[in-house]
Amino acid sequence: MSLVTEQQYRNLTGDLRTPTSRVMAALLVAQGVAELRLGRALGYGEYTETLDVWPGLIVYPAVAPLDPDQVGYIDSSSLYVSTYAYSVTGYSRAQVTYLGGYVDGELPVALQGALSLIAHEDVNPSGNLINGAKAVSMGDISVTYETAQDAAWPQGAWSLARRYQRREVART
Repeated sequence: MSLVTEQQYRNLTGDLRTPTSRVMAALLVAQGVAELRLGRALGYGEYTETLDVWPGLIVYPAVAPLDPDQVGYIDSSSLYVSTYAYSVTGYSRAQVTYLGGYVDGELPVALQGALSLIAHEDVNPSGNLINGAKAVSMGDISVTYETAQDAAWPQGAWSLARRYQRREVART
């Protein structure tokens, strides 16, 4: 099930003609595309990961938001663990199972917009996407993308979604 409703899609894109079945299928595809690019699942569920354990026995799961009713102490999206830590190549790691993700109606508006734009491009291709491009020029106008992946997203979608991208923190 998509985290963006048909009505949210129609309100955000103005698309009133595409059949419901096509919109819902495109929203599911858009969610999968976004999850790959963001490096995190969006839907609510149970997840298990092996994570670095930081000082104070803090781990940072990929999926957010975390369910505050689960076992464990949660503080600022950090799950505290105590008994599962073990050492791997000098770093403490823990296999952590947790509940997290967005439930229906709680997806941030920015992500609703990004998923809607991706789905809209799927059902109504504009022909403006240039897969693999790093820069596009026409006459005296030029657009440069941060990465080739940015060119494969509809205009504006990545700027809405990028703040939700999972970032790795390097240990020093």
